Amino acid sequence: MTKIPKITSDGSKSESEQVEVISTNNNRKVSQLANEIRAWGTFLLMNNYKNQKPILEKRRRDRINSSLDELKSILLAIKQRDVSFIVD
Repeated sequence: MTKIPKITSDGSKSESEQVEVISTNNNRKVSQLANEIRAWGTFLLMNNYKNQKPILEKRRRDRINSSLDELKSILLAIKQRDVSFIVD
């Protein structure tokens, strides 16, 4: 344990506080653990993406097909209007 002086809001030092100094060995362990957590997080995100990809692809195709159907109906309406204009 190491004593570190407390600094108050006005900048003056008050009674010392005991704190445990973390060794460099513990720092390495924490760093390794953080890297492992990051790796697992990346793995889980990629795994989730792989599971979601077919669903997302189906939604994308549905949106495209919906847009094509809408475009088709607009073009047919325009064609019908032009044909009726020529006939009259």
